[in-house]
Amino acid sequence: MTIESLFLKYRTRLRDKPTTVTHAVYGTSKELTPLQFAVYETAMKAHALNWRNCPAKAMAHFDNTTTPAEDNAEWMDQLAGKDGIQLLYDPSIDFEQAGRDHYACVDWLTKEGLYYDLLD
Repeated sequence: MTIESLFLKYRTRLRDKPTTVTHAVYGTSKELTPLQFAVYETAMKAHALNWRNCPAKAMAHFDNTTTPAEDNAEWMDQLAGKDGIQLLYDPSIDFEQAGRDHYACVDWLTKEGLYYDLLD
């Protein structure tokens, strides 16, 4: 599956111009090309779906986390919203596939040298 095919799956459109993104924790800003931003947006959407669609039984191994799935979804909404991203909640996308899609985007962003600027 190509990165571009993930755009269709997660309803991501290329923007017309570069977009500045500010890291939620570090406060550093980075200007992204429309393609870079689309990959970032798709990574956010896939990550949110991975959490949102994860069945409770599969969440059992996250018992040591202090952030339940519902809190994570709210946090993801806030994080995405600051960059003008509307998260997608599609129950037809399997949570495991959403996780693989997220990591495909992370790999792409890492190769572009952007992972630590955006998602770390």
